[in-house]
Amino acid sequence: VSVLESLLLFSLAPLNTRRGTAMLGMTHRAVLRQSPEHLHALFKAKSGGPEPRSRQGRRRHSRQLEDVCLEPLRVDIMDRSVFGLVYVCNFLPAGMVETVRE
Repeated sequence: VSVLESLLLFSLAPLNTRRGTAMLGMTHRAVLRQSPEHLHALFKAKSGGPEPRSRQGRRRHSRQLEDVCLEPLRVDIMDRSVFGLVYVCNFLPAGMVETVRE
């Protein structure tokens, strides 16, 4: 069974994809404050509000997070961790981040 067949027929994504999706979901829940309190301390809100627009002209969402992987003394392992996904989370469309599902 190929990777594509396993995804389409059995809804079974590769481990890398499932891991990334789970970590991005955890980060998203922390942004929305729908996660346990100890996760809120790991993801701090960016001070100063969002930049007005991205390079592609899209409006950034209002729940930007501090990206610790942009620090001068960064380590590659941080980019592969959940903290590396803060960069991705900050570039998500405003409609996706600011819409809260119950």
